[in-house]
Amino acid sequence: GALALALIVEANQIPDPPAQAQRSLAAIAYAPGVIGQLELIAAGHSVGVTLNSVAFSPDGSQWLTTGDDARLILWDAATRQPLRVLTGHTLPITDAAFTPDGRALLSASLDGTLILWDVATGAVLRTFEGQRGVIRAVVLTPDGGYALSGSTEGVVMWELATGALTRQYNAVRGVFALAISPDGTGILVGSEDSTLTLLDTLTGEIRFALSGHTSAVLSVAISPDGRYALSASRDNSLILWDITTGTLVRRLTNGHTQPVNGIAFTPDSQAALTVSDDLTMILWTLKTFEVARRFGVAHSATMTSVALDPTGVMALTGGAGPEAFLWDIYGGAQRTTYSDQRGSITAAAYSAGDAILFAAADDGTLMLRDVASGNINQQLTVPAGALLSAAVSADGRLAAAGLEDGTILLWDTASGTLRATLIGHSGAVAALAFSPDAAGERLVSGGDDNQVILWETATGEVLRIFGANATGHTRRVTSIAYAPDGATVLSGSADRNLILWDIISAQPVYILAGHERRVLSMDYSPDGQFALSGSDDTTIILWDLAAGVEVRRFAGDSENQPAVYSVAYSPDGSLALSGAEDGSLTLWEVATGRAVRRLMVDQGRRAGPPTGITTVAWSADGLHALTGLRTGQIIVWSMPPLTGLLEWVSANRAIPQLDCQQREQYSVQPLCDVLASDANF
Repeated sequence: GALALALIVEANQIPDPPAQAQRSLAAIAYAPGVIGQLELIAAGHSVGVTLNSVAFSPDGSQWLTTGDDARLILWDAATRQPLRVLTGHTLPITDAAFTPDGRALLSASLDGTLILWDVATGAVLRTFEGQRGVIRAVVLTPDGGYALSGSTEGVVMWELATGALTRQYNAVRGVFALAISPDGTGILVGSEDSTLTLLDTLTGEIRFALSGHTSAVLSVAISPDGRYALSASRDNSLILWDITTGTLVRRLTNGHTQPVNGIAFTPDSQAALTVSDDLTMILWTLKTFEVARRFGVAHSATMTSVALDPTGVMALTGGAGPEAFLWDIYGGAQRTTYSDQRGSITAAAYSAGDAILFAAADDGTLMLRDVASGNINQQLTVPAGALLSAAVSADGRLAAAGLEDGTILLWDTASGTLRATLIGHSGAVAALAFSPDAAGERLVSGGDDNQVILWETATGEVLRIFGANATGHTRRVTSIAYAPDGATVLSGSADRNLILWDIISAQPVYILAGHERRVLSMDYSPDGQFALSGSDDTTIILWDLAAGVEVRRFAGDSENQPAVYSVAYSPDGSLALSGAEDGSLTLWEVATGRAVRRLMVDQGRRAGPPTGITTVAWSADGLHALTGLRTGQIIVWSMPPLTGLLEWVSANRAIPQLDCQQREQYSVQPLCDVLASDANF
């Protein structure tokens, strides 16, 4: 919680803080939860305000808070400071929304009007009048041309350009909540009489009348994919609907104990956030209908509204009280997720000085992505199911794919041209690695035929076959690595051994035996003197390559350790990452073999059982890491050094100040009397 974070920050501010304090800071710094609060009164809201609506602009650069004080405040997301206060309504504002282009916003009020505001200047662009009844909800059509507002007397449509009331929907009354489908063809209406109605936007006819609640429907939302809707009622119920068929999918239980006032779907439609009078916020995984995360209490009174930023990782909540709160939904370490590939990730790496992100999957796709923009620069394809391994050269200009039929394909990534098809293995190619030079002049491969082969990439010729005289592996080669100095190659096998090969003689330097099951991954230390290996037997072993001996085994923090699918050294060699079959990513201190940090692929982002991390890789600057998953996602993680965590926490987390009683209770120096005497002096 907040107190624990404050105490850990204090412990890390003393000279030479203990390692345990640093590890605790790393663990709590990335925990999901409150990362900031907006001081509403100082910004311009009235004392005693209750926020009825919060929102993110479409690009996430601005935030909006609206309340029963008849004021709207725009906030700058970068500085977390108010930009301007918008005044014009004379009674409480009930709802507000940005236009799809983010250039304007529309607010609804108990004064019977809607106002269209210019976001850049705060000027009133147009006032809409004439709707009967108390207006409680407003939404914009996806094209931004029209608005829909719901009142006690029904729903009406407005043309934004002219202010004209263009249509009345008389099939519903007592409207509390509105949502519009992503294609704009359907309007979902939650009413005071417990009914939920899906209207046809064009004709006004009822598509579906959905029954399931026993009291007023307070909040509704439609998933971004347009298939599902969530509705919440004063009877405390929360229901998931299939709005393509008009059927009740599931009642979400074991969640809130009081009425749910706000709902927000994640951009991928796989999860949703809800907030309630019970002061809790819950993240639901919708494929399994389960609570993925229950967040700690931050608001002092009822929570009325919630919004998610365009990336789906940050939430803004409002309620009764002097603050609105910002939340990190998934934790600070898990920064970006790419979901363009559909098969298990077989390889992922940074190249071209961290400018390019390379990823290959067994759906047959190899993608090179621009790190700065996130855009895919090049996509290469092979038949689905044929790709077993892949690699990219250090400069990002060559990509290789190992196939089930024993061939290796070599591409020029700039043009997407197939440069060569390498033929030499008699079994599937399960492992590939380029030489460390920028251009990747050589390529080493390992296969189901138990062989390790060295290739020249310019000509496609076989340079050496390692262990050709029965001195190599006795079962399939599962992993391979090229030494930083290019003098040796390391291979791992289903025969449970690693072999260190001399690149010139193509003969073993050492056979490293220690694992009890197949070796799944390995990596050289940056100086090439050591190596790490991970195995199905759940162990990670550090090897001294100069002596050919085991140095130590890395110990986890539980008895039931998962199989280790991938290991990777940090650029300075002091740390290592391992990815495991249970979706855990562990940061290790190499010198001691101790786990510094353990992160999990977040269940809130997807459905189903934990997914294995098939590959891990560091950025060249050591500040980020990649993980590839069996489910096809690539996740980018933030990996700031322990020495930089205090600065990161200060910039990204809300840290409460310890009061005098807390400082004395926990022996936090200096105590308040010392601070007071210093101030007087």
